[in-house]
Amino acid sequence: MIESIFIIALLILSNFTDKTIPVKLNKSIINDIVIKQFIVLTLIYYSIKQWGQEINHNLPEKLRLSLVLWVSYLIVIKCRIEIVSICIVLLFCIFFINDIKLYIENHPEDFNVDTKEYYLYIINNSYQVLMGFLGLVMIYGIITSDYKFMHKNLLYNLMDRHR
Repeated sequence: MIESIFIIALLILSNFTDKTIPVKLNKSIINDIVIKQFIVLTLIYYSIKQWGQEINHNLPEKLRLSLVLWVSYLIVIKCRIEIVSICIVLLFCIFFINDIKLYIENHPEDFNVDTKEYYLYIINNSYQVLMGFLGLVMIYGIITSDYKFMHKNLLYNLMDRHR
């Protein structure tokens, strides 16, 4: 799931789509925020996978996770740079903790039973605390952002490119 966010960030930061598509299509994408957001949602949908599980055949779960990530992305891009930086650090920590968990689960011979259970307990609790903190930071970020809501529709406000 977190891999999707990093893929999107890399695509946006590298401006990959700008150089690889025809000029007319590029101009229409640049001028239409709905098309841009549809591309982001499509990237999320095709790159999403649940950690440690295969959900490619579970369409409702894949759609739900894609929409959650997309709305989270919309919220974070409206926040101040400090909040975005904190979110990126938290995402990296969550990604790292998940890698540790996968290592422990895939290499049980490196740990005795009690140590493995203890480590997994600490990692699972740390994961939940970091996810909760990430949610709180995102809520705080959207509340304290400099963004001016100009429309009654919240989704349209989040998709709007004007600050």
